[in-house]
Amino acid sequence: MSTPILPPLSAPTATEDRANEEKLVTLTCAHEEAPGIGHNMLSVEQRELMRSGIQRVREIQRQIDALNEEKAAVYQALRKAEVEPALVRKVVYRLGLTTQEISDLVERDLRLAAYWAAVEDLRTPDEA
Repeated sequence: MSTPILPPLSAPTATEDRANEEKLVTLTCAHEEAPGIGHNMLSVEQRELMRSGIQRVREIQRQIDALNEEKAAVYQALRKAEVEPALVRKVVYRLGLTTQEISDLVERDLRLAAYWAAVEDLRTPDEA
């Protein structure tokens, strides 16, 4: 499989000033003086590492996309069974917490319930 050669990110045009053109020429010549540096200013090792890294990231992204589709199907099935996905998400989140974090959440939930009990009679009839 041949690798496409991409144009430089910026190339001087007839309308650009001379300073920009000189900068590009300086960058172009810099790699010629360094042995083992290719036309893209990367060594063979750097190029291969970059390519394999990008391929791996793309593969991981495909796997994530597939898992997200699977997860969406599970939540859709839960909705059809009249189970609230938002509550399921909270349960799944809490399953990943430490014992101390769960204890802190329970304590906070109890405080919230106590605060609500203290003020729920403040609601007007149209809010009920």
